[in-house]
Amino acid sequence: MSARRESSARADAKILERGNIYFAYRPRVDVQTVHGLEDVQRLSVILGPRGRDSYRLIVIGQKRLPAVDGDRTAWGFVEKVASDPEAVEDELDPKRYLTTTHGERDRPAARPAGEGVYAIVRHRGHTHLVYVLELPAEPGEVQRALNIAREASHIEAGGSIGGRGALRPGRERLELGMRRSSLAPALATAVPAAGDGRT
Repeated sequence: MSARRESSARADAKILERGNIYFAYRPRVDVQTVHGLEDVQRLSVILGPRGRDSYRLIVIGQKRLPAVDGDRTAWGFVEKVASDPEAVEDELDPKRYLTTTHGERDRPAARPAGEGVYAIVRHRGHTHLVYVLELPAEPGEVQRALNIAREASHIEAGGSIGGRGALRPGRERLELGMRRSSLAPALATAVPAAGDGRT
């Protein structure tokens, strides 16, 4: 991307929110060792905005983010919003429950799949969720299976991840499209750098 276009992209962008992002996956019930995507029950994204006591747990459908080199979209929904991070964390804990057909079942705890920093940016009439992964330092097998890239810019195709509607769980479905193009580096300046006072 030319310096002029990159500068123009930054000038057109308005940062709505920035903070910490966490990725976690939950294995299927009664699965102890995950060998592939078929053993994953759910992918969750947790957003912790800087300067606000509001944590969002977003469930991503199809158990993975859109592929970096594809045009697939992924849907998701806000499952929980809480002012206390422990309330969101409780949703990721293991649980034992009773069913009428299978008896007692154990839902395993969610497992971490990465963490980093993010920004929600309004740009030329649409909203981006831009993130940079900090841990692990380099994406591994888990991140590749879940399509968690080292850095990415997802375009919100529906719903309102960056608006007031995102603050109410289950209110509306979100659709995220993946764009890993020349726009991502231009918007990367919106993402807070590591060690810049993250909360």
